[in-house]
Amino acid sequence: MYNMVKKSILFYKNIMFGTGYRDNLIDPFMLITDIKKYYVAKNESALSYRNLCDVVYKMRELYNTGEDKYHAFGNFLREVEDAGFDLDTIMPQNVTEDSKLEDQMELIRMLLCFKYCPVN
Repeated sequence: MYNMVKKSILFYKNIMFGTGYRDNLIDPFMLITDIKKYYVAKNESALSYRNLCDVVYKMRELYNTGEDKYHAFGNFLREVEDAGFDLDTIMPQNVTEDSKLEDQMELIRMLLCFKYCPVN
């Protein structure tokens, strides 16, 4: 799943590049496509990393509700961790507006359903 979502993130970024808000929604997810960029952003406490912290924390929160529509969040986060990203200690940074965080939750749900999967 992680590899397909990674491709979908890169594809989404490519098709939404320069569109403003929608382009900006994907920025924190870009960090989980490149482990080196992730650790640089983490060490610098970059805004994109802090936004990713809010996203991951919210994904865990929603997964723990037990609602079916959030079931894939748990599996995805485990696969990202298995790929070498240390998400298990992430705490919310409270830098992301609620409306943006909601949009990012919807976006990651679409990515997990392969709505933006590139066609080969």
